[in-house]
Amino acid sequence: MKKVKKWKRVRFALLALFLTLCIPATVSIAATKTSSSKKTTSTKKTTSTKVKLDQYKKSESRYLVLAYVATKSRRIAVRSAASSKAKQLYSIQYGDALVVNPNRITKGKKTAWVPVYLHHKKNTGNQKYGRWKTAYIKVTDIKLSILDKTKMTNPYNKYSAAAIRYGLKYLGSYHENGGIVDGVQKGTNIKGGVACSYFVNRCYRAAGKSMPPSFMTAILDSCKMISQSNMRPGDIIFYYDGSTLGHVAIYIGKNFMISASGHYGQHYPNGGICIKRVNYGARGMFNAKVGRVRT
Repeated sequence: MKKVKKWKRVRFALLALFLTLCIPATVSIAATKTSSSKKTTSTKKTTSTKVKLDQYKKSESRYLVLAYVATKSRRIAVRSAASSKAKQLYSIQYGDALVVNPNRITKGKKTAWVPVYLHHKKNTGNQKYGRWKTAYIKVTDIKLSILDKTKMTNPYNKYSAAAIRYGLKYLGSYHENGGIVDGVQKGTNIKGGVACSYFVNRCYRAAGKSMPPSFMTAILDSCKMISQSNMRPGDIIFYYDGSTLGHVAIYIGKNFMISASGHYGQHYPNGGICIKRVNYGARGMFNAKVGRVRT
């Protein structure tokens, strides 16, 4: 009997020794694996959210670098500084595009933020239009594209390059609905309160092309209709809302267009004179016609 009790005590002592030696080691290994896994995840996240923007540091006199939203059903924050904690100035949606500020890009340096220009969002009485502030968008939220201004030409339309250049000067002017109100045509102030049809008309007149009255139907009737596959910079896109002509824009290349937009807001960057993808919001080339001014 004494031998049995003694053997039980020895057995318990051996079990306690086994647990003492093995459990901390197991915990230590598991903790090491977890820590290692976290480090790997953290490293991957860091490397995937920071990129070099060297290729987008271009001469502004020749190139137009655009940051645009390619994801549907998602709004992207535009912030006052390169931080997720910075003030959100605006939000942009599918098809919206902002001009990148290459002067804020440092060659060789990885960054998680893309610097973009903000333009005047309303008429403040200040006649100086153009870039007035730099904001930031997360690099993982957008895509980037480079347009060569010297290639915004059209072999079938000698006015296209000049018309596009003129329109780009007024990025940020706010939108105003057109039409006749009390005998006065509205939306005719390109520096602050311009309708989409007047904008297209004004761009081409500034380029030296005689244009019909600044109504969408008049511009449509004056153009030669072409297939979308033959679309070139300077061609005019006519968007339909159902069966009704709803918007008109100037194609600038690489699936971008410039227009005086009011469908998703009157002011920049959601509206006003702005650049968007040809497919934006709920509108797109699936319900649009393309016209070319006759020369």
